[in-house]
Order: sequence, then structure tokens, then C-alpha cells
Amino acid sequence: FLAPVGWLSPAMGYIAWQFLTELGIAFSVFLLLRKRPGFRLLFPLLAVGLLFFGPTYLSLQIGTVGVIALLAVTLAIVLLGADRPVLAGMALSLTTLKPPQALGILLLATTWFVFRRQWKAIAGMAAGGLVLLGVWLLRDPWALLKFWGSSDSLLGHNLGSQSNVFSFAYQICGNSPCMWAGGTVAALLVLVAGAL
Repeated sequence: FLAPVGWLSPAMGYIAWQFLTELGIAFSVFLLLRKRPGFRLLFPLLAVGLLFFGPTYLSLQIGTVGVIALLAVTLAIVLLGADRPVLAGMALSLTTLKPPQALGILLLATTWFVFRRQWKAIAGMAAGGLVLLGVWLLRDPWALLKFWGSSDSLLGHNLGSQSNVFSFAYQICGNSPCMWAGGTVAALLVLVAGAL
């Protein structure tokens, strides 16, 4: 779905992607606020405000695909509001296109769905994930091994400099089993606290 942007020159592709990202952010704000009182005042203020929010600005500046995860989560919220849990789960599975964000989002969503006993949403997440995995493996049967190797290398370069519980545990324990155990326990505590 990003291929058309690749047909442009690098400068024009960057500008086009910036524009599409900003449209995606505005569309997410629109979908989430459209039925709220004061929508006509809130929408322009929040849409413009989000463009100057630090993480959003950084995402725009470096041209990441985080807006895809934002649109997937927004679509899932809208579908849950329309009582379409299977489709909402499938929408959430699209966050796996941005794996670092997907891990936290899907763990939190799964925890939320388990506490609310929304098994259909979990089934939708699993079905969507399997479809995406199937497409990925059809394109490249060695994709999982390649991804594992590249993510392990990337983790080694960035661990300790990111703002997450694993980096915090790395600062305390170094690269040891203590880091993985501490980071996992802290992540689960955050997820459970968020679900309650």
C-alpha cells in the first residue's frame, strides 16, 4: 500500500508521506470526536494540537509508518462502538505492520478483552494476524528468520536508550536474565493496572 509513494522522487515521496500522515491523524481525530458535543470547536483544536505534540512531531519528522497503527486502533474503537468485535479485532491485527507498537497495543487489548469476555474480538485479532502472517510468508518464506535476526540486532543497538520498561530494566541489570524477567514483570503490571 506504500508502493505509490515509492514511485515518486525521494523529496516528493517524503512530502507525500507527510501529507498522508497528517491526513491520517486528522481522520482519526475526526472519527473519534464526530459524535461528541462541541465537535466543531474540538476537532480543529485537537487536529492542530496533535501536530505539535512531541511524539507526533517526531513521527512526522522521520516519516515513520506509525499512523497505520493509529488508524487501525481508531478503526477498532469505532467498530467496537458499533458492536462489531470480530472486525475490531481484525483491525487491531493491522498494528502488527508496526511491530514495536503492536506488542504493547495487542497485549493491552487482549488483557482488556479477556477481562470483558469479548472472545470474538480476540478471535478477530488472531484471524487477522494469521492472514497477515500468511501473506508475509507467501511473499518470503524466510521472513520470520530474517525478522528475528534484524530485530535482535536492533534491540542490541537501542536497548537502554528507549523509554520502555525493558530499557529501564537494562539500565538496572544489564543484558542478563534479570533484565528480561524484570522488564516482563513490569510490562505485565502496567498492562493489568491499565485493564483495571
